[in-house]
Amino acid sequence: MNNSFITIINAIIDMFKNEGFLKDIDNSTNMPLKLTHAFLGAVTNENGMENRGATGILSSESNSHLWGDIAKFYLNGVSLIKEEIEQRVNGDDDFLTRLESLAHFLSEGQCSISEQMAVEKLWSLFFPEGCSILPDKSSAEQALRDKRRVKITTLNPDTVTDPASEILFTSNVLITVPPECVKIENLNLSNPVKEHLARIMKEEQLYWFDHPMEMGADTENSEFIYGLKGFDDALNFERERGNLPCGSNPLMLMSVSVTHGGLHNIAVPYLEGLLKETNCPDNFDLCLFTEKDTQEMVRDVLEPAAEGFLNRNASDLMLIFGVDGEYGRHYSFLKAVALFWNTLIDERVKATFKIDLDQVFPQDELVRGTGKSAFEHLKTGLWGATGIDSQGAPVELGMIAGALVNNDDIIKGLFTPDVTYPSGALKPDEMIFFSRLPQALSTEAEMMTRYNEGSPINGMEECIERIHVTGGTTGILVEDLKRHRPFTPSFIGRAEDQVYIISTLFNRPERLAYLHEAGLIMRHDKESFARAEVMNTQVGKLIGDYIRVLNFSTLSKFIPGNRDRVKRLMDPYTGCFISQIPLTVVYLRLAFKAISLAHEGKINWASELICSGAKRLSAAIDFCLRKDNGLKGQYEKERKAWRLYYDTMSALDDSISTQNPLGLTLREKARNIVNRCMVKKRGR
Repeated sequence: MNNSFITIINAIIDMFKNEGFLKDIDNSTNMPLKLTHAFLGAVTNENGMENRGATGILSSESNSHLWGDIAKFYLNGVSLIKEEIEQRVNGDDDFLTRLESLAHFLSEGQCSISEQMAVEKLWSLFFPEGCSILPDKSSAEQALRDKRRVKITTLNPDTVTDPASEILFTSNVLITVPPECVKIENLNLSNPVKEHLARIMKEEQLYWFDHPMEMGADTENSEFIYGLKGFDDALNFERERGNLPCGSNPLMLMSVSVTHGGLHNIAVPYLEGLLKETNCPDNFDLCLFTEKDTQEMVRDVLEPAAEGFLNRNASDLMLIFGVDGEYGRHYSFLKAVALFWNTLIDERVKATFKIDLDQVFPQDELVRGTGKSAFEHLKTGLWGATGIDSQGAPVELGMIAGALVNNDDIIKGLFTPDVTYPSGALKPDEMIFFSRLPQALSTEAEMMTRYNEGSPINGMEECIERIHVTGGTTGILVEDLKRHRPFTPSFIGRAEDQVYIISTLFNRPERLAYLHEAGLIMRHDKESFARAEVMNTQVGKLIGDYIRVLNFSTLSKFIPGNRDRVKRLMDPYTGCFISQIPLTVVYLRLAFKAISLAHEGKINWASELICSGAKRLSAAIDFCLRKDNGLKGQYEKERKAWRLYYDTMSALDDSISTQNPLGLTLREKARNIVNRCMVKKRGR
């Protein structure tokens, strides 16, 4: 292992010892923590007795039935970190300079490693995107805002004029089983569903989501009902304001994703049962799509069209077109389905706009703070405009992005950032990676930007493009779906909204970009659904965040224009997940976080993080490093499949225009599928 690197990690571990983080861990009976301590010893003392002892523990436990996977994960980590650091040192003089400078600074002991000066130097190596923000936040914000400026050349000549009929509103409901501590017999569910649940809860979980809706939760605590009522109220406001003609009902298309395979057959009946207890929806129509429904769309419509019009096998469309799986899969579906809708269901649809179910439009505050309602924001001529970015390159603002304000903060004003700058002492893992800092910066500099008369960025001659977006409050025009063919790979489990734009980078002379629509703000009511921290959910989110670093860092190598060009555009927040040393960062974050949790008395959390992390990260690392059938191969396969989807939709559009019998037959099949997915209200 590189001596300078060893000096740096030893300095951090010495801080752990001095502050009591490692107390009793070495002699602990908790094997996951003991193996984590051994891993750090093996990384930092390559030639010493301590290293041989640490490596010996890992080697001896690698054959253990209980702890073998963790030990092998850590042994592999020692080799991977050594190889990664050596590659960077040998191939990047700047990295070597920063490495040696940091080691020299720490060896001199000029200040505590937890002080800001030392932290900035640590970040210069592990997390350079965080450097120089805290000392001068206003300058950092201005620099980022200048980087995101776009000079408008042409406004969209075909803007959205009637959101009710021209925008396909979408959302996603994520369903999981009740917590293990809940007695199924006490849930307000039918007996057959309870019997199903008892079996399903014994299944292995397939997917992890940030805050899935637990089946059997009280209706008043249902995010599904809450989000629909919020949307219904917003539409009622638009109707009273004259933006929603009498008798005109917008459509909400919702994907239904599940964490366990057994939930497939009972998810939609369960949701329909919840709706029967309410008067919602009243102002819109609702369409629920499960994995079964999307596969039917592929089998009965897309595959015959690809074979009949293009003479191409379309079986790979099953891989990409659906709603179950990691976040990337349903996110891509909820965007791409707008083209399907425009072609086969309703040609009036010009765009799609996604909202999350814990977000609502605060219409009174929107009008008071911006002079516009939600629908009036969506009519902007900037959505679909063309312009020149800060580097002189052409962009198409074919996507739109709003922002969020937390429910508890809206009393302070509509433009109150939902992510604020951190304060207080850093936790050990945050000395290696601290995405909250650039996230707060981009929230202030991008999301909170207002277009004011007299300012260069006035929303007429200039505007802001967005890189940092959230899953809700985003939309895309159908014409830009056709032109740029974006998608999020199905293996992406976090930040699917930000990966979506990466797939389009540098494919065309004009880059597809998100318009920042100043003042299009939704109220984030996450506190309304705040549950006590559930260990499995929180640990799953942490591991998903580590995998995000691996996926982003690997994926960026395969995007046209090379990794550095991609990262320059995406920095500081989205780009911080594109690391020069992703394996090193991920292993250290996991180890330091586990030690930190144990120090806080959360031993079970620490053990679960290590056990689950070893399993999921081993698979993710193998996926990223594998030469054949790994991330690169999967990405290329999915990109090819998405091209086929867009080619197929183009062929279907042509066939319908010419009244081709096959095209008309497939359109009828598509409409039958959609009709079956419509939620029928009582009395209609």
